Amino acid sequence: MSHTVAKAEAAAAAAPLTGVAKRNFYLLSGGYWVSAVGNRVYDVALMWWLSQQPGGNALIGVLAFLLTLPGAFGAMMGAWTDRHSPRPVMAVANLVQGTCVACCLLLLRPATAAAVVVLATVAAWFAQVDRMAFMSLFPRLFPTEVYRRWTRQMMTANALISLVSQFAAGVLMLWMSAAGWFGVNALTFAAVAMSLALVRMPAPQPHLRQPDNDGGESANKRTLASAFRQYVDDAREGWRVIRQDPLVRRIVFTLTCTGLMVPINYYLSLYVRDALHQGPAVFGTITAAIAGGMLMGTLTGTRVTRWVIGKFGRDRMLLLNFVAFSLPSVVLGFVRSVPAAILILLLCGAFIAYQSMTVPPYVMERIQPQHAGKVFGTLVSLESLSNILFSAAFAALIVYVPVALLMSMSGTLMLLCVLVLWLPAVREKVQPSM
Repeated sequence: MSHTVAKAEAAAAAAPLTGVAKRNFYLLSGGYWVSAVGNRVYDVALMWWLSQQPGGNALIGVLAFLLTLPGAFGAMMGAWTDRHSPRPVMAVANLVQGTCVACCLLLLRPATAAAVVVLATVAAWFAQVDRMAFMSLFPRLFPTEVYRRWTRQMMTANALISLVSQFAAGVLMLWMSAAGWFGVNALTFAAVAMSLALVRMPAPQPHLRQPDNDGGESANKRTLASAFRQYVDDAREGWRVIRQDPLVRRIVFTLTCTGLMVPINYYLSLYVRDALHQGPAVFGTITAAIAGGMLMGTLTGTRVTRWVIGKFGRDRMLLLNFVAFSLPSVVLGFVRSVPAAILILLLCGAFIAYQSMTVPPYVMERIQPQHAGKVFGTLVSLESLSNILFSAAFAALIVYVPVALLMSMSGTLMLLCVLVLWLPAVREKVQPSM
């Protein structure tokens, strides 16, 4: 009987969406992509405008630090959004982001640059709430298979949107001021909020509610404190599972070190200004180059990683992947040519895509499915803590150290971490047991 039900559910999920479900899908996914375009052009305009202000290095360093903070609270924000209806949460989050960006537009003057940083930080916090609410809303409206298909397509579409919008924003800033792009982004938030008002939620089904493990208390009534306690318990369990497998442990430690890559993630506008001595068009082009590399990596990742695994084995594939991820930052600090910088960042984007496509599935193979959420939750928490600590350190250094040297330093440290963690195991051909 259960097999028949499962087959019926699979057939229903494979069927095309119709009626209200189809309308909801176009409204939600369309709003997501409109917002993505607005955010990309806003990022280019914001970082370039800050780089042109007095004390631009300090402003960008502080902003990079503040932008890492919401990630540390992603799990708690997710628990909070689960306790509320996600559609109004998304609508409010988009309206707050739009208001912050519109206020930034009115404050684009050197004397109020610090206020722009504060407003951009507030917008980033609500962007995290928006993401958590979206991840809660989408599976409630559509079958699991639709959600899986959409997430598989999202990486490719995101890279394509970033490639086009960042390049266009940089080039058009030769004629259009940063204020214009801030206005475009504010309008996209308003458009998304209006589209959410048209999304129709399914009727509640009380008979499907299940009692909780705590004796019947509704999940909607759980306190933030209980969510935090659950988060801590899950993190402990995730860390216990990580410690049991030497290979998973090395992967987690390596990904935790990726916080060292803060300069190449946030300081490219300073690099273009100080090392390449170019303007916004080049800045938009080299940020688009990373997106182009990610798109290239997404399209070629399966074939490339399969060939590398067949040639060198999985452990060496992971070592090569992490080394290749570190090298662009090392080399970029010595480059003063725009074409060379574009090529390096293309490769950087491709290596990011290869890493994101190969590492999580490999971890999944080595842990029990019931531990996956806890392990990846622990990994995200460690990465977030690493980003916060390293971005704080780099925010202090960027005021005194040339940005090109800082990029080379960060990439070199990342490369050393990779070699220390992986070379002994690879040399000894250690293959941890499954």
